[in-house]
Amino acid sequence: MDDGMYADLMTDIPGLTKEKFNEYHAKSTVDRIDYYEVRFLHYNHLLENKRATGRTKDKLDVEELEKINAGRKSEN
Repeated sequence: MDDGMYADLMTDIPGLTKEKFNEYHAKSTVDRIDYYEVRFLHYNHLLENKRATGRTKDKLDVEELEKINAGRKSEN
C-alpha cells in the first residue's frame, strides 16, 4: 500500500501512561480512510503527547493546533 500515506504505530507514547489506556481509548475517535478504520487520540491527549516529547517540531505543532482551536472557538 503505497498511496502516499503512512502511519506511525506506537506502543509507548510520551506523556501518556499505560494505566490510563482505557481513558485514552474511550475518548479517541475512529475515522475510515479508504478501507481502514483508524483511531486518533483526543485533541487534549495529542497535546499532552506533543508537549512531553520536548522536540522543537512538536512544540511548533502545539502552537499551531492551539491557534487553530482558538480560531474555531472564536467563530462560535
